[in-house]
Amino acid sequence: MDLSLALTEIIWSDGAITHRETPAIENTHEFGQNEFIWTIPAKDWKWARLAVWDVAGDGALTNPVWR
Repeated sequence: MDLSLALTEIIWSDGAITHRETPAIENTHEFGQNEFIWTIPAKDWKWARLAVWDVAGDGALTNPVWR
């Protein structure tokens, strides 16, 4: 059974519009260790949040980071 990650979302806002990107997360495996580095065009961002979901639908959300 493959219990890999299914979806990653990076959500941020400039205070007027909320943006969302879903970076690719292929080749993840259960109990695996991966390092991800994503660059997002988030000019003038006010807050950002990271959400990661596995194939079972369990989510790990970070609290928003305020600038």
